Amino acid sequence: SVAERSSPITANTFILDLQGTNIAAATDVTLVGVTDSSRRFTGVIGTVNDAAIDDVEVTFTNVVAGQYNVEVIVSGNNFASSTQTVEVPATATISGAEFSSLAGGALITIDGTGFFTEKDENNRVDICGLKCEIDSQTFSQILCRAPAF
Repeated sequence: SVAERSSPITANTFILDLQGTNIAAATDVTLVGVTDSSRRFTGVIGTVNDAAIDDVEVTFTNVVAGQYNVEVIVSGNNFASSTQTVEVPATATISGAEFSSLAGGALITIDGTGFFTEKDENNRVDICGLKCEIDSQTFSQILCRAPAF
């Protein structure tokens, strides 16, 4: 069995503390999207946190916000999957134009972590209920144009 404790994203890093029988023998840990299994992120397995053989820390970087199942491969090709999901949050800080004309168009910068990198409905920015047209997006930044009011 696998239990997990997770930390919030800090500087594009998400740390998962796995506990379970023989978990220190884990050779591969992957986060698999609950609603989209094509979203997969493989972690870097760190050293055992303490002397116990049932505790290991796994670090993931640039994980898109969402819910994930945890897949663990233990040496000898034994597979374990936790029954709980891990929630990876997005963070955001907005800067740019403090005001825009009624015609819109002011560039708004949203810095943070956990943003989708593809242009799709999952990355949507609304300002006062109106869609802010996205110019560009990365894991850590979205640039959009303020809508006309």
